Amino acid sequence: MLIIFPKILLRFYKEIANLNPEIIGSPAKESLSQYDDIISLKDRHVLESALESKAAFLITLDQKHFQTEVIRQANMPITIMTPKEFLELIKKI
Repeated sequence: MLIIFPKILLRFYKEIANLNPEIIGSPAKESLSQYDDIISLKDRHVLESALESKAAFLITLDQKHFQTEVIRQANMPITIMTPKEFLELIKKI
């Protein structure tokens, strides 16, 4: 198992690099208040950054704050999912 793990980790990093992720800066503090009623204050910057960058997916383990009924009802133009859900989707494609 110790021999296989580094190969799997290397493959993971290569797959992530192939996705060509874009790294963006922090959103303007003034724009964060529009999400006060949607998500916790400490997570507003993550949601705003994903929306501002026009990301198709926001991948997070924070289901408590990001996969809520309030966010679902907000009908945001982004799919919020866990890493597992994202990898299962990619596997289907």
